[in-house]
Order: sequence, then C-alpha cells, then structure tokens
Amino acid sequence: LINGYLEVFRLITFVLLSGSSDGTVKLWSIGQQRCVATFRNHDQGVWAIAADEAFSKFYSGGREKTLFETDIKTSESVLLLKETGSILDVVCDNSKNLWIGTTETAVNKWQLPSAKQSAHNLDVTKPLLTTPVNTVTGGHGLKKVYTLSDKQHVICTDSEDRSYLFNVLGAKMVKELGKVDIKEEIKGRNKQEYIPNWFTADVKTGMLTIYLDESDCYSAWVCVKDDTAETDNKINYGGLIIQALLQNLGFCFG
Repeated sequence: LINGYLEVFRLITFVLLSGSSDGTVKLWSIGQQRCVATFRNHDQGVWAIAADEAFSKFYSGGREKTLFETDIKTSESVLLLKETGSILDVVCDNSKNLWIGTTETAVNKWQLPSAKQSAHNLDVTKPLLTTPVNTVTGGHGLKKVYTLSDKQHVICTDSEDRSYLFNVLGAKMVKELGKVDIKEEIKGRNKQEYIPNWFTADVKTGMLTIYLDESDCYSAWVCVKDDTAETDNKINYGGLIIQALLQNLGFCFG
C-alpha cells in the first residue's frame, strides 16, 4: 500500500498517519489507497505519532527531540515542546495529556495547552511548553560498551556516565568504577596480548548482552599455566561458556 515508506504509524478508522526518516508525516486514505496530505515540520526522522480522539490533530516527534502539534484540516503546526532525548513514543491521554518516552530513562507527562494558548504562540522556534507536569523516572541504562584486550572483560558506561567492569566468562559485574576517564581506564587495563574476538557485546536494550556466532565463538584458544603439568593446558573461551550454559541439559562434552 505504501511501498515501504512508513516507519511509524497509527491507524484510525479509514485513514493512516505515517512518519519517515526524511522528516515528513503523511496522511493516507485506506479507501483511496493513496497519500492525501504531507506535513513537513521536522528536519530529521519522525519516530512517534499520536492523534487525539477526534482525529483532528496529531502529535509527532522523533530524532531531533521536538514535538509538534498539527491541525489535520488546516495543516497549521505549533512547536509544543522539546525533550532531552530523541522521542521514541507518544501516547495521547484523553486529549488532555501526552506521555512521552525518549532515549533517556524517564517518561514525561505533558499537559496539552488550550486552543487559545496554541493560537497565541506566534514564535514557531520557541516551545509552547517548557516543563512536564509529571516524570516517571527509570533506571540508568547502559549506553556504551568497550571490550578489553584479554577478551574476558568489558567496561560499560551508563546514561549517568558511570562505568562498570564486567567479566564475560563469569557472567557478572566485577566492579563499579564510578565516573572515570574511560580512555585512561581502558588504557590501564589493556595488556600487550592478542586474543581473537569470540563474542559481540551490545547495550542497545540498556543492558549488557553477549552474542555468540558459530563462525567465531570457538576461535579464542588460550594457554593456561599449570606448574604440576609437563605442558600447558589450552582452554577455549567460547567452549567454556557454551558448556556452562548447557551442562544441566544432559549433554555430554568431551
């Protein structure tokens, strides 16, 4: 129907609103199977859209952190507010309030202005609302991850710029480092050694996630010194992790 255009949409009766990475919002007619209006308020991608109960206005936000209120019939828009993070979702509460989730950890509740207030906002560059009426705070999610040279440990930084040291093999946090110079911390912990990459670390969900791929998860063989043995023992990091995960499932490992 939309030839791959829409990224975010809300379906109301026989019309549909879509937002795109080019900053436009389009109004589609389901019956006519075509775009009937295009709204250009944003300079960057639109990630969230919500409409009021009467479907006379809609609220759009996205990457650039701003939220616009647009009258569908007249196409007139007003800059309602600017969030502290890129807007991921908007929910309209009985056409009186907006709940907004962003890339930050809090969810903000904003009280919608009256029609008279919106009409008197002549400065399109100045947000009409400046302070949310309520804030639901969340935890401080992880936002960056750095893999150390020993390929056993990673350092993660959260949204408050606090850092943590994790042991991948032990699947646990080793130490809370606090607010540190992350470059110096990594430099001080890295050693002159080469161990192949055997996992991928990711914090997109706000938590540390370790991915193993069959093409390289067994690539990290490491020699372990043993004074009682004539030769050094070799262990495989990926093999240790997989064995630990599956050891209670009845499989046999050689």
